[in-house]
Amino acid sequence: MKRTYRNGVIVALLLLAMLMSALTGCSSTPGTQSTPGGAAEDPSAPAAAGGSTAITIATAAIPSGLDIASAIATPQRQYFPLIYDYLIFRTNDGSFEPCLITEWQYSEDLCDWTVKLREGVQFSNGEPFTAETIKVTFEYIASDPKHSYYSKWATLENVEIVNDYECIFHFSEGNGDFLSNTALSNYVEPKSFNELGADKYFENPVGCGMYTLTSWVPGNEMVFEKSDTYWAKDL
Repeated sequence: MKRTYRNGVIVALLLLAMLMSALTGCSSTPGTQSTPGGAAEDPSAPAAAGGSTAITIATAAIPSGLDIASAIATPQRQYFPLIYDYLIFRTNDGSFEPCLITEWQYSEDLCDWTVKLREGVQFSNGEPFTAETIKVTFEYIASDPKHSYYSKWATLENVEIVNDYECIFHFSEGNGDFLSNTALSNYVEPKSFNELGADKYFENPVGCGMYTLTSWVPGNEMVFEKSDTYWAKDL
């Protein structure tokens, strides 16, 4: 399935679609989930070549940048659930559920948080989702006070890799907001990120979500296609 977003007038149906897209990802009740923008899908929409469906949605704004450390405004964040799957999923009642992070433990002083990751998850470019992903991502976010998310991770000293699917966040002081901050955070594919550098990488970021960003003209158009590597096939 291909999705194209263009600037234009928002109608009530579009607003509903954006709300529905925020629900993409892990949940304890997969049967109740909606695919991103599902409410805007038109069953009568013509099928594209190969039997896929192309859906065009007008939006008020297309993001000017997709840097996960700084993209905090709505124009960016409404598209992130398409590209990424959640590390930790925060439900409507404020509780936290596992997603790409499947388990977490914390020290008595809340300075050390140990997390275990879902195995077998791939980025849309075929690279594996591992503890290296977590280390590179959060040490990058905490590396520059100019990042919008820096304040949430400013006390992060480092991320220690235990093995491919386990790592430990070490903070200089107790972090009682770890779960909520992690639920808001996205991530980078470390191999490409290290090779390209942040500026180039975020021109075409990759994630582990249901959709892949295949084309992006800043301020004009974004095109997403259904990912063939998404781990939750039943969704």
